[in-house]
Amino acid sequence: MFSIIITTHNSENYIESTLKNVFQATENIKCEIIVVDDGSYDNTLKILQTYKSIQLLHQMNSGVSSARNKGLKYISKDSEFVTFIDDSDWVSNNFFEQSITFFNKYKNIQMAVTPITVVENNNNRDHFLNYRFNKSIDIVNIFENYNYVQFHIGGVVFRSELLFAIEQPFDETINFWEDAKLINNLLLEIQDYGLIKNATYYYNRDDNNSLAKSAWNNKERYSGHIEKNFLSLINQSIQVHDFVIKYVKYVVTIHYLQFLFSHNLQYIDTKYMLEDQRFLLLSQELFTYIDKDTIDKLHINKRYKYFLYKLKNLDISDELNYISVYIHKFKFLQTKIIFSFSEEAFNISDNSDVYIKKHSVDQKVGLLQKYEKDTLHYLSNDFSRNIYQVKLGFREFFHKNIFFIKDYDNNKIIQVVSDSIFKRICKKLKLYVGRKVKIGR
Repeated sequence: MFSIIITTHNSENYIESTLKNVFQATENIKCEIIVVDDGSYDNTLKILQTYKSIQLLHQMNSGVSSARNKGLKYISKDSEFVTFIDDSDWVSNNFFEQSITFFNKYKNIQMAVTPITVVENNNNRDHFLNYRFNKSIDIVNIFENYNYVQFHIGGVVFRSELLFAIEQPFDETINFWEDAKLINNLLLEIQDYGLIKNATYYYNRDDNNSLAKSAWNNKERYSGHIEKNFLSLINQSIQVHDFVIKYVKYVVTIHYLQFLFSHNLQYIDTKYMLEDQRFLLLSQELFTYIDKDTIDKLHINKRYKYFLYKLKNLDISDELNYISVYIHKFKFLQTKIIFSFSEEAFNISDNSDVYIKKHSVDQKVGLLQKYEKDTLHYLSNDFSRNIYQVKLGFREFFHKNIFFIKDYDNNKIIQVVSDSIFKRICKKLKLYVGRKVKIGR
């Protein structure tokens, strides 16, 4: 028997579609559908009361962890598999059949996952972790495949006996990452999970009640998240394996980066990071457990890596030798360039000035603007995001330009040599002509 647990809160706009999808996908499947209403105050409960084929539970608003734990208490003793579907999401019609087929084939696997399709603004896209399903393996071992992480409850199917053995699977003291915490604590023990490749879980990002969006408004999503989730998982790894396994290092690092990435800035409340001194202190504590090799292998911009190195108090001064100049715009008639420095300039102090060498004189360059795009702007100086403007003479147009960054706090002068504007234009023209010729062929 398949146990399907749906937790809902104020989902009058989606719950009927979700139920219709589940009914359709389980038409030939022996199942029980348990819906836990977590204190809805819209019409959700009234809608649910019209359905006789579901087991409806209701509780005062206590959070998704409490609701899921309550649902688990009511599953049948005959239950073989358990899955959780959020109240605005849905699954492919073959989701349950493919899951049963998979577990019948792999008798020793206790947890398996499907790909996730993210639905947002009427567009579908693959979840960024779907790369795992393009590989030839069906079983992931967290020691052999440390970067094959799992943290989303959507699309996860458990053997019921795995959850029966836990008195309160979901941590009710947290309101975010409760699913990732359960899944990864389990993986520390069982070490293997399966990949169900031919089914899909559809994650609706258009739902404004989505915890992925609303949780950013909660103070506990910041320092509390590091302490109760990231560091808790670190300690659990030490307890189970006597050290922090690479898989756990990777999980907490890629999730910590969500604090920094620009696409989350629209949701983040920076006051919870800036006014709470514990945020950076806990961040520094967290990264004492993360080795440099883990950071080095991340496919992210260098400036994010430099910030993580800074949390670890690593010396990155050698990177200053590799700074280059990015030309954003060349104003031909005014012979002015608008430019910034490459990411290697990240850790240069904000108390710095830029000069350009003209003949035997160093001319100060004007700061045009401080580029604001993500939370690094608030958490750390990031000199590479400063944008400058300078007027070039005839000589500077045809010759290499030498810039000096005078870092007063660190008592350093960094020299950066840039190709001439003429040479840069020639390179671009050559690339442009090359593309045209290639297309023409």
